[in-house]
Amino acid sequence: NIQPAEVENTINGMEGVVDCAVIAVPDPLWSNVVTAFIVTDGRNLDAAAVDAHCRASDLEDYKRPRKVFFVPEIPRNPSGKIVRSEVRKRFADLLAAATGHRDESRVEVSSPAAAVAEAAR
Repeated sequence: NIQPAEVENTINGMEGVVDCAVIAVPDPLWSNVVTAFIVTDGRNLDAAAVDAHCRASDLEDYKRPRKVFFVPEIPRNPSGKIVRSEVRKRFADLLAAATGHRDESRVEVSSPAAAVAEAAR
């Protein structure tokens, strides 16, 4: 089991990182992969730099993010806690592009006819 806060604390300790959210994303090969959404202070960071930072830390290898996305903001509730369900919704297009498929378990339909049309896609 991987605690997202442990990975987030490691990434937040990286110079240039303003905020970070970590979630598990379904993967056909590994079941789930650690995925990080990162807000920077404008520095030109990339996934390789994040990976190098995680490797240099005392974070165990299996906890390192396998997918990294740079986003403008992390959704938080009024008390400042990350809203992980909102992270999934807000960045669903990024996840779909990276995985090559849509998360069919999250498709919302408004009527039976829409469900049939959605199933045909």
